[in-house]
Amino acid sequence: MADLFLSILDATNGGQDRYSKTAKLLTIIVLAYVIQMSPTVVTCIWDVVDLIRSEPGSPIQAKLVVVIVTSMGGIYNGIAYTAIRRKESSQQ
Repeated sequence: MADLFLSILDATNGGQDRYSKTAKLLTIIVLAYVIQMSPTVVTCIWDVVDLIRSEPGSPIQAKLVVVIVTSMGGIYNGIAYTAIRRKESSQQ
């Protein structure tokens, strides 16, 4: 996952421009947030569809995955922070 973050940092014009660097950093944070919240969206859609069909909702295992992945948000942010710091220290 750290390689993905580093490849995003390298994506545009070498990181020389201050605004492009800020945009890349925000992209990493948004990507971590999307990864963190995507299981929640999936199970919510699953529950709404099952509600319309009058069936039982998503299984408890799916809700457990949601809790675990959402709670790991700090770990995702830590990976992003480490990747950013490693990239900055290698440029200096």
